[in-house]
Amino acid sequence: MSSARAHHAGQAREHRFARLAFAVVVTGMALAFASLVLLYLTGSTPGSERWGFWGFQSLMGIAATANGALIARRHPRHPIGWMLLIAGVSAALTGFSEAFARYAKHVEPEWLPLATPLAGVFHWWWIFGYAAIAIFIPLYFPDGRLLSRDWRPLVWLGVAWTALGAVWMVLHPGPLPNHADLPNPFGWDALRAWPLGRLDPRGVVPATGMFLMLGAAASLVARYRTARDEVTRRQLRWLVVASLIVPFAGVAGFLSGPFADLLLLGLAIAPLAAITAAVLRYRLYGVDVLINRALVYGSLTLAILLLYVVVVGTIGALLPHQDSVLASLLATGTAAALFQPVRQRLQALVNRAMYGERDDPAGLLLRLGERLQRTESPERTLQGIVDTLAQALKLPYVAIALGEGSDAIASHGTAQNATRTFPLVYQGQTIGELHVAERGPGERLTPQDHRSLAMIAHHAGAIAQSVRLRLDLRRMHRRLLDAREEERRRIRRDLHDSLGPRLASLTLMADAARNHLNGDPPAADRLLSGLRAELQDAIADVRRLVYALRPPALDALGLVDALKTYAASLSGRGGPRIAVHADGDLRDLPAAVEAAAFRIAQEALTNVVRHALAKRCRLCLSKRDDRLRVEVTDDGVGLPDAPRQGVGLTSMRERARELGGRFGVETPAGGGTRVWAELPLGEARR
Repeated sequence: MSSARAHHAGQAREHRFARLAFAVVVTGMALAFASLVLLYLTGSTPGSERWGFWGFQSLMGIAATANGALIARRHPRHPIGWMLLIAGVSAALTGFSEAFARYAKHVEPEWLPLATPLAGVFHWWWIFGYAAIAIFIPLYFPDGRLLSRDWRPLVWLGVAWTALGAVWMVLHPGPLPNHADLPNPFGWDALRAWPLGRLDPRGVVPATGMFLMLGAAASLVARYRTARDEVTRRQLRWLVVASLIVPFAGVAGFLSGPFADLLLLGLAIAPLAAITAAVLRYRLYGVDVLINRALVYGSLTLAILLLYVVVVGTIGALLPHQDSVLASLLATGTAAALFQPVRQRLQALVNRAMYGERDDPAGLLLRLGERLQRTESPERTLQGIVDTLAQALKLPYVAIALGEGSDAIASHGTAQNATRTFPLVYQGQTIGELHVAERGPGERLTPQDHRSLAMIAHHAGAIAQSVRLRLDLRRMHRRLLDAREEERRRIRRDLHDSLGPRLASLTLMADAARNHLNGDPPAADRLLSGLRAELQDAIADVRRLVYALRPPALDALGLVDALKTYAASLSGRGGPRIAVHADGDLRDLPAAVEAAAFRIAQEALTNVVRHALAKRCRLCLSKRDDRLRVEVTDDGVGLPDAPRQGVGLTSMRERARELGGRFGVETPAGGGTRVWAELPLGEARR
């Protein structure tokens, strides 16, 4: 109950912050657009010398408030969103107070008693926005936390700079900074006697703040350099550049001319553009759904309004004497008829820009096919699949793994968000997995995404199987090379350490017998007897070496009779009764299959004798569908709960895989153990 109450209380706080953020957004936008309207109404009136161009603060208010609204809509309590909202509202208040004072001065003088103190209260609020954008956002971006405690002094210095700068501009005597013809109603004349009173705060405040802003930029650079993943570095990259140039906006505001105005606007709006890029392109804060709807319905509204104006204007030009109601009705009907097609077209364009080719599976398959045709090897094919999916569907991370739970063999990007897994299936067998990360935190893949990815995974199963077989073949070839070298090393060691010294000893014994042949015949006879015994041992060593290469019984008896002989020898030494059954003609088997089948059966029968405690054992050999099946079944104690993969089982499995076959160990329904292997005959012949 306590956790439920805590969750409910948390949701209530989120709703309160969301409502407050909405009120701030509405206030900021209303003030900014109202100031632009007032500036339009006073466009022909003379303007005093000022910092920046008329309307600059209003444009900054719109841009900052819009950015803050995007973040606060999804995360109502995030510090970055609120910093942007504060920056937007403070700029909008400054812009509105300036525009209202100009309007009252030149158009409606009766409003001047209200406009003057209003300008005196809000003309300096731009410092809050400047500090938020150029100092505090670089310090806290993107997660709302400082990089470390070492940056706290810079935060306090920024707070002190903002407070002292605001007090100075409020109390500065003389005219308002950007209204030379209006006095500052809160100016303190005693400041004139101080050196501070003779300085212009419009220049001193931004100049002193430049050092703090560059320090905040250094914090962002340090955060960029210590970021561990590429996505975070991309989110920070453009803001790092913007934070290094925005401190110079204070100097650019004193320049005049169209180019100077564009330079000022570019410098000041650069951090907002960088944050927008991080939100839109790299899905920071997960606001894609909101942006998608805003783009679609905003564009739809503009399109319908434009269509309405065009239709009304056209009818009015063609039929000037007709009632305007008819034109309005025709325009409304046309807009209603085109509403759904236009909305669908706009939705497709926005979805393609944000989600790639998710809504065009045929185009996605075509693009994927073109990419695969350019690949040079199956291994690069999988990398081409993940690259194409990531680029075409705007996914931050795509990877393919062969086998469940194995490492990715091909990947694109890094997995920062939750991932979804799609099986790669070939002929009913799962041979790998397709891993896909969500586009943003909490932004789940849509049903259309799932259908597109499932379709790609279905077609990628055959490719993954091809790559898997190629890799298995490469590993088997490497193991065969290793086995060949190991066999050569063993033969060389046996020849050098056993047969070689023995033959050398036989040579010495033959020389000794020849030396005693005339002078001491009995001694020569003893030496020759020993020589004969040593020769028999040498012959046994040679036979052992030959048997290790290929059992002679296979060539002398064939596979079935050789196994029957071996089974009889095991039963004769007190082992279980072993029955050998052969199904089909097994006389003309490939040599490699025959040797592998003998070794697998031999190892399986040996394991039965050693470990199974069985009374009966059955060995079956059968040939069906161009495959040889070897199966050994016993009625012993069966497999342990956690069977250990020993040398014998590993050897049998590798012998089957070397020929492209299969191997298994299982417990039948009646108990005991069943060991089986299937070896392809056609592939072995090739």
